Amino acid sequence: MDDIKTIVCDVIQQNAAEFNRISQSIWSNPELAFNEFHVHGLLTEFLEVSGFNVEKSFKLPTAFSATYKSKNASEGPNVAILCEYDALPGIGHACGHNLIAEVGIAAGLAVKEAMIVAQKNTLEGTVCTCTELYNRN
Repeated sequence: MDDIKTIVCDVIQQNAAEFNRISQSIWSNPELAFNEFHVHGLLTEFLEVSGFNVEKSFKLPTAFSATYKSKNASEGPNVAILCEYDALPGIGHACGHNLIAEVGIAAGLAVKEAMIVAQKNTLEGTVCTCTELYNRN
């Protein structure tokens, strides 16, 4: 378990500047609900580069689903990490949604990397970083 904690901390630390850059870009470019095209591009590009299978415009033009599955994903749990990234009228991101998005992609990446390391020790499953509208049914 200590190996997994170390991996998670290392992944977060190694990507901290990029997470901050994304958060600051979201903060500087507030987009109201259903119009988050800039942030959609930022998050999906980061997740694709990070090895997730990304479905852009998932059910809505500004929604997405980014999934990583282990080799034996059907034998493990499914973990969903939801991102929220719309600005609110009149206050922009004073609501903190830029931070929710930043933490969402950070958590998704950390869980993915932990799964890769832990697969050697039986951790199997799926992690999905997605929008708050996510519903696979």
